[in-house]
Amino acid sequence: MQKIKKWVRSRGFTLVELLVAIGILAAISSVAILTLNPAELFKQSRDANRFSSLASLKKAINLFQLNPGASSEMGTLGIVYVSLPDE
Repeated sequence: MQKIKKWVRSRGFTLVELLVAIGILAAISSVAILTLNPAELFKQSRDANRFSSLASLKKAINLFQLNPGASSEMGTLGIVYVSLPDE
């Protein structure tokens, strides 16, 4: 009589395989977070925005200093604007 061997194929992963995969993902994630440093990236983007705003303000001040008598959004030189309350 011959012995018939049945090969049962498992459909899932073993606990060891899952733990190894989770460990590898954790190591890759920690390296990526340490390399990218999101807090530093946010800080740099905020600083760049501030520098851009300061550059725009500097341009506006320089334009105003070049032609101080011209009308601007702030009014005309020598004219006082008064606002009376509505009753």
